[in-house]
Amino acid sequence: MDNRIDVNGKVIHIKHCRYYARLSLAHYKRIIFDSLEQIGIESKYIDLQFGGGSGLRDSSWAELTWIVNGIEHKYRCDSQQCDVDNVASISQVIAQDIKSIRRGLKSFGQVMNQFQIEAPTGKREKTSREIIGVEASCMDIDYILFKYKQRAKKIHPDKTGNQEEMQRLNDALAELDKELR
Repeated sequence: MDNRIDVNGKVIHIKHCRYYARLSLAHYKRIIFDSLEQIGIESKYIDLQFGGGSGLRDSSWAELTWIVNGIEHKYRCDSQQCDVDNVASISQVIAQDIKSIRRGLKSFGQVMNQFQIEAPTGKREKTSREIIGVEASCMDIDYILFKYKQRAKKIHPDKTGNQEEMQRLNDALAELDKELR
């Protein structure tokens, strides 16, 4: 079993239990959720998915997604031979980083930045709140609608001819409306 995994270009060494499948998926999931809750990320903002079973190495995967201040963070592992081992790898990385935060070795921002979703060009994709032009912590739908209308007046296709930018703005509003209502 591979004891090195890559997180955004950094190699992390992990230790696996000598007894395969000694711990269950539920146990590793609990470790992940408990670790993230220690730094204030509630379980309703955390999602763990996995698939591929215990078949061939290239068919097994696990993916952890969580949201902090409206920004989606993601970690995917498909380097192990079965789901349990992929989830175990994720739990070890997350638990290790949370310990680093709690001990003051890393800042919260450093850890979260290494898991932010980036566009293929290397640039971070804008969040819905950034597209509309409000703070990442804004939860007031009325203020978001106000800022949306201001931005829509500036970028409306009748003025600029840019239909894509207006569509992104509309999609961002729909996503925030769904999240906040």
